[in-house]
Amino acid sequence: MNPSPKRQSGFTLIEVLISLVVMSTGLLAVGLMQAKGIVSAGDAFQRTQATWLAYEMLDRMRANPNNLTGYLDKKVGYNQIPVTDPGTVTMASQRTTKDLYEWQNNLSAVAGRTGLYQAIGSISKIAGLYKVQIQWQGGSKQSGVETRKVWVETDI
Repeated sequence: MNPSPKRQSGFTLIEVLISLVVMSTGLLAVGLMQAKGIVSAGDAFQRTQATWLAYEMLDRMRANPNNLTGYLDKKVGYNQIPVTDPGTVTMASQRTTKDLYEWQNNLSAVAGRTGLYQAIGSISKIAGLYKVQIQWQGGSKQSGVETRKVWVETDI
Protein backbone atom coordinates (compact mmCIF):
# COMPACT_ATOMS: atom_id res chain seq x y z
CA MET A 1 0.00 0.00 0.00
CA ASN A 2 1.16 3.39 -0.93
CA PRO A 3 0.83 6.01 1.66
CA SER A 4 -1.61 8.71 0.62
CA PRO A 5 0.07 11.90 -0.51
CA LYS A 6 0.08 14.68 2.03
CA ARG A 7 -2.12 17.59 1.36
CA GLN A 8 -0.26 20.81 0.73
CA SER A 9 -0.89 23.72 3.07
CA GLY A 10 0.26 27.35 2.81
CA PHE A 11 1.24 29.31 -0.29
CA THR A 12 3.64 28.48 -3.05
CA LEU A 13 6.42 30.82 -3.97
CA ILE A 14 4.76 31.79 -7.26
CA GLU A 15 1.54 32.78 -5.45
CA VAL A 16 3.48 35.01 -3.09
CA LEU A 17 5.36 36.66 -5.97
CA ILE A 18 2.15 37.31 -7.91
CA SER A 19 0.48 38.86 -4.88
CA LEU A 20 3.54 41.09 -4.33
CA VAL A 21 3.40 42.31 -7.93
CA VAL A 22 -0.32 43.08 -7.65
CA MET A 23 0.13 44.88 -4.35
CA SER A 24 3.15 46.85 -5.62
CA THR A 25 1.22 47.98 -8.68
CA GLY A 26 -1.64 49.19 -6.49
CA LEU A 27 0.68 51.08 -4.14
CA LEU A 28 2.48 52.69 -7.08
CA ALA A 29 -0.86 53.84 -8.51
CA VAL A 30 -1.86 55.33 -5.15
CA GLY A 31 1.49 57.17 -4.95
CA LEU A 32 1.11 58.60 -8.47
CA MET A 33 -2.44 59.66 -7.71
CA GLN A 34 -1.25 61.44 -4.56
CA ALA A 35 1.47 63.29 -6.51
CA LYS A 36 -1.04 64.38 -9.16
CA GLY A 37 -3.36 65.60 -6.42
CA ILE A 38 -0.61 67.73 -4.89
CA VAL A 39 0.15 69.34 -8.27
CA SER A 40 -3.55 69.99 -8.90
CA ALA A 41 -3.95 71.54 -5.45
CA GLY A 42 -1.00 73.85 -6.15
CA ASP A 43 -2.52 74.94 -9.47
CA ALA A 44 -5.89 75.58 -7.81
CA PHE A 45 -4.21 77.64 -5.09
CA GLN A 46 -2.41 79.77 -7.69
CA ARG A 47 -5.65 80.39 -9.59
CA THR A 48 -7.42 81.31 -6.36
CA GLN A 49 -4.73 83.85 -5.46
CA ALA A 50 -4.77 85.34 -8.97
CA THR A 51 -8.57 85.60 -8.92
CA TRP A 52 -8.45 87.27 -5.51
CA LEU A 53 -5.93 89.84 -6.81
CA ALA A 54 -8.09 90.57 -9.86
CA TYR A 55 -11.19 91.13 -7.73
CA GLU A 56 -9.17 93.28 -5.35
CA MET A 57 -8.26 95.61 -8.21
CA LEU A 58 -11.86 95.74 -9.39
CA ASP A 59 -12.92 96.75 -5.88
CA ARG A 60 -10.33 99.54 -5.92
CA MET A 61 -11.73 100.72 -9.27
CA ARG A 62 -15.31 100.63 -7.96
CA ALA A 63 -14.22 102.82 -5.04
CA ASN A 64 -12.83 105.41 -7.47
CA PRO A 65 -15.50 105.56 -10.24
CA ASN A 66 -14.70 109.11 -11.37
CA ASN A 67 -11.16 108.20 -12.46
CA LEU A 68 -11.66 104.85 -14.21
CA THR A 69 -9.77 105.98 -17.32
CA GLY A 70 -6.63 106.31 -15.19
CA TYR A 71 -6.61 102.55 -14.68
CA LEU A 72 -6.98 101.60 -18.34
CA ASP A 73 -4.20 100.11 -20.44
CA LYS A 74 -1.93 99.74 -17.44
CA LYS A 75 0.34 96.79 -16.73
CA VAL A 76 2.08 96.18 -13.43
CA GLY A 77 4.30 93.41 -12.17
CA TYR A 78 7.17 91.40 -13.61
CA ASN A 79 9.32 93.21 -16.16
CA GLN A 80 6.99 96.22 -16.29
CA ILE A 81 7.80 99.85 -15.60
CA PRO A 82 7.29 100.17 -11.84
CA VAL A 83 4.60 102.46 -10.49
CA THR A 84 6.07 104.84 -7.94
CA ASP A 85 4.38 105.53 -4.64
CA PRO A 86 2.55 108.87 -4.80
CA GLY A 87 2.76 109.18 -1.02
CA THR A 88 -0.20 110.58 0.86
CA VAL A 89 -3.27 110.77 -1.35
CA THR A 90 -4.88 114.20 -1.24
CA MET A 91 -6.73 114.20 -4.59
CA ALA A 92 -9.00 111.60 -6.17
CA SER A 93 -6.77 111.44 -9.25
CA GLN A 94 -3.84 110.36 -7.05
CA ARG A 95 -5.94 107.47 -5.80
CA THR A 96 -5.52 105.75 -9.19
CA THR A 97 -1.72 105.83 -8.95
CA LYS A 98 -1.83 104.69 -5.31
CA ASP A 99 -4.14 101.79 -6.24
CA LEU A 100 -1.84 100.68 -9.06
CA TYR A 101 1.18 101.00 -6.78
CA GLU A 102 -0.43 98.86 -4.06
CA TRP A 103 -1.68 96.31 -6.60
CA GLN A 104 1.85 96.06 -7.99
CA ASN A 105 3.19 95.40 -4.48
CA ASN A 106 0.48 92.80 -3.79
CA LEU A 107 1.31 91.01 -7.04
CA SER A 108 4.97 90.90 -6.06
CA ALA A 109 4.25 89.76 -2.49
CA VAL A 110 1.88 87.00 -3.57
CA ALA A 111 4.28 85.91 -6.31
CA GLY A 112 6.96 85.13 -3.76
CA ARG A 113 4.66 83.17 -1.45
CA THR A 114 2.37 81.27 -3.81
CA GLY A 115 4.34 80.64 -6.96
CA LEU A 116 2.70 83.25 -9.21
CA TYR A 117 6.10 83.62 -10.83
CA GLN A 118 6.56 86.51 -13.23
CA ALA A 119 3.04 87.74 -12.48
CA ILE A 120 1.72 90.60 -14.61
CA GLY A 121 -1.54 92.41 -13.95
CA SER A 122 -3.27 94.37 -16.69
CA ILE A 123 -6.45 96.44 -16.99
CA SER A 124 -8.38 97.15 -20.18
CA LYS A 125 -11.85 98.03 -21.38
CA ILE A 126 -13.48 96.00 -24.13
CA ALA A 127 -17.01 96.60 -25.40
CA GLY A 128 -17.96 98.57 -22.29
CA LEU A 129 -16.61 95.94 -19.87
CA TYR A 130 -13.59 96.46 -17.67
CA LYS A 131 -11.22 93.51 -17.83
CA VAL A 132 -8.65 92.82 -15.13
CA GLN A 133 -6.24 90.06 -16.11
CA ILE A 134 -3.39 88.39 -14.28
CA GLN A 135 -0.96 86.09 -16.01
CA TRP A 136 1.94 84.16 -14.54
CA GLN A 137 4.33 81.34 -15.26
CA GLY A 138 2.96 78.25 -13.57
CA GLY A 139 3.21 74.53 -13.91
CA SER A 140 5.17 71.65 -12.52
CA LYS A 141 8.17 69.49 -13.35
CA GLN A 142 5.83 66.99 -15.00
CA SER A 143 3.81 69.39 -17.16
CA GLY A 144 6.50 72.01 -17.72
CA VAL A 145 6.26 75.75 -17.23
CA GLU A 146 3.43 77.42 -19.09
CA THR A 147 1.69 80.78 -19.06
CA ARG A 148 -1.47 80.74 -16.97
CA LYS A 149 -4.13 83.45 -17.03
CA VAL A 150 -7.08 84.53 -14.94
CA TRP A 151 -9.32 87.42 -15.90
CA VAL A 152 -12.45 89.03 -14.58
CA GLU A 153 -14.76 91.22 -16.66
CA THR A 154 -17.39 93.52 -15.24
CA ASP A 155 -19.35 96.67 -15.84
CA ILE A 156 -18.61 99.39 -13.32
